[in-house]
Amino acid sequence: MSDLTKQTSPAISERTSSLLSPTCKERVKELSESSDRLKRKASTLSQRSLLSTDFVDAQLELAQTNCDLYSTLFQGLKEAWEAGVITGDEFKDQGRSIWKRRLCLNKERTTLHQHREAVIKQMVADYPTMAAAYRATVMANFATHSAPPSWERRNKNHHDKWKQGLRELYNAVLPSNSTFSLGKPVSGELIWCPITKKYAGPLYRCAAHIIPHFMGYENVAWMLGDGGDMAAGFSHIWNLKNGLIMSKELERKFHAGDFVIVPIPTENGAPQRLRFLLLNTAYGHHQYLETREHYSELDGMELEFKGNGRPGLRYLYWHYVTSILRAVRWETAGWDDLKRRFPDGSIWATPGPYLRRSMVRQLGIAIGDYEPKEEEFKEGVCDGEGQKSSIDEKAIAAAVAERLEIASEDDSDCSDYDA
Repeated sequence: MSDLTKQTSPAISERTSSLLSPTCKERVKELSESSDRLKRKASTLSQRSLLSTDFVDAQLELAQTNCDLYSTLFQGLKEAWEAGVITGDEFKDQGRSIWKRRLCLNKERTTLHQHREAVIKQMVADYPTMAAAYRATVMANFATHSAPPSWERRNKNHHDKWKQGLRELYNAVLPSNSTFSLGKPVSGELIWCPITKKYAGPLYRCAAHIIPHFMGYENVAWMLGDGGDMAAGFSHIWNLKNGLIMSKELERKFHAGDFVIVPIPTENGAPQRLRFLLLNTAYGHHQYLETREHYSELDGMELEFKGNGRPGLRYLYWHYVTSILRAVRWETAGWDDLKRRFPDGSIWATPGPYLRRSMVRQLGIAIGDYEPKEEEFKEGVCDGEGQKSSIDEKAIAAAVAERLEIASEDDSDCSDYDA
């Protein structure tokens, strides 16, 4: 949040500049010059004795220009990595910093597009320091319209009831006469993980949301095709089928998009079959601490449940799409392998009306830095109910992209409580 409205042109180091192609360098130069002109224009307008809407419009144009500049830099670094000029780690280190700045600019743009009149009205009240009034007002508007209301914040008591429901849905608790966890005698209950196919104590298990709670009720309801209603979003987030009990170690990688859970074609009337696909194969040689197996050994394995309960495919599909989009952005090792393993595009085997069609496009731009082709996710899109402007949908996608980025850096923002 602190970077929002800081409209300084990017300080591009000689090292970064040397990595860019001639075409990319020229584009960066043009955008940098345009950014400097707009910054001077906004500065001049801020000195006027009367508030002008031209100042706000100049700030909006400046935010757009700087966003384009960061996008060009990001693409230039990706091309340098693909050409072998820099390593994957260098690309991710520099690219993540650029990506975070771009997210801040997207906040500013969407806030101004959605609440322009409110920003101007509040600035009039806060004048005469126009630049300071602008920063304070945009920040205030963004906070007001992005922070969840108090009743939406996660409550541990509520989560505990949901957790108990998951235990029952998945029949995950071992009968009390069994007393071994990870090969050691224990007292108390043991919980089943359908991915590792092992029992362990509750401290080693997690009742994980598939679509994380921090995505927000209204955002989730709209993405899944409902009318963006808070009550519908609440129902989705706390639906037992939006949860899965798994190892805590796996939960961190699940929320980071390092693996996905996808359906296997299943006979009518039978419980849905699901399998684990490792999306980030860079972890393939890493050992999974609970069993000392390698992650590559889990890849492709079918999940094993102790009952007929299964997670909802629409929730798993949301996780699948957002994970694929992150893999495309960072060109994660394993995404190309998956496409080769499923040449007919049947990674997701069970079509259904899971995600709003227009939101898949906006999520692609905000998360994956590209516009998905119609056929890429055709197996799971629907038109949905209600209407929102493209600006409103861009704001939702930007919020989702930011929250995924935060979660990838600080798993305390996405971790669920013990199972």
